[in-house]
Amino acid sequence: MPSFDYKGRTLRGEAVSGRLEGDSEQAVATRLFNTGITPIEIRTASVARSDVDLGQLWRKFGGGKPSTSDLVLFSRQMYTITKSGIPLLRGLKGLSASTHNVVLRDAIEQIVLSLEQGRDLASSFARHPDIFPALYINVIRVGESTGTLDASFQRLCEYLRQDEDIQNRVRAAMRYPLTVMIVMAVAVGVITTFVIPNFAPLFK
Repeated sequence: MPSFDYKGRTLRGEAVSGRLEGDSEQAVATRLFNTGITPIEIRTASVARSDVDLGQLWRKFGGGKPSTSDLVLFSRQMYTITKSGIPLLRGLKGLSASTHNVVLRDAIEQIVLSLEQGRDLASSFARHPDIFPALYINVIRVGESTGTLDASFQRLCEYLRQDEDIQNRVRAAMRYPLTVMIVMAVAVGVITTFVIPNFAPLFK
């Protein structure tokens, strides 16, 4: 999908600029209007072909995948959107404009397109299993069917925060034995390389 550089003004008259992906300049303009930005100039972004190819290749092999912290923040933002009653499309478009992780931002934009095509929220999320696990999607589906999406995203946020805490504890627990193993490997290497050869003449 091509990228476009834009310049515009917010409802308060503040000058803003940035880059968005879209099918055409008109599609980008529509997205900007929906987020409260009046476009002044939209033009095709000048990006080197090699940079595009490397970026796409990197993402294809799992590079740049959002971390648990990214998903915690995203779930908290979705909880705020659903709790406050902001329309999902408008809220997701705002998130896509403010998300720094490229892979997550692309996924949010695809979710917005899927919702605009008439799919439900859970099915739209399910189109990105490499980012959102099955549990995440099932919790959204339950919340969507029972009208408790805000509670669902709150639970997801708490679950992911606990999962992140467990991961951090495991890393901390593994740090000491890994350090010991590295030191032992270095010691064996030093003995094998420098100490043992010095005894060779004695044994001869």
